[in-house]
Amino acid sequence: MFWSFELEELKQKYSQFQIELIEQFVRSGFPREFGEVVAGQLHSEKVLYRMKQYLRQAEPTSMEEVADELLSVMAEVNNWKEKKVNEYYNGRLNELLQYGLEDDDGNETEKL
Repeated sequence: MFWSFELEELKQKYSQFQIELIEQFVRSGFPREFGEVVAGQLHSEKVLYRMKQYLRQAEPTSMEEVADELLSVMAEVNNWKEKKVNEYYNGRLNELLQYGLEDDDGNETEKL
């Protein structure tokens, strides 16, 4: 799909999954540069694969459709990260409520 010098340039900047997504963009008729921008925004294998499948199955006809899907995927990733952070701190708060605080001497103070 790419000339060898282009492929070497891509390998220096992107992971294999990102390169596969960029190739899918080109196969779908979009500019390579647009594929590079989208691939640069997605960092996990799962979301890169999801975007690649979207291009194959939905066959979007405009860059606006792809950008809309990109924003949707990025929002889901951010929501997932926020959920995991909230779960962690909720767990810590539950520990605090269950076991209470320790003072400087290691003695447990009253529970909240």
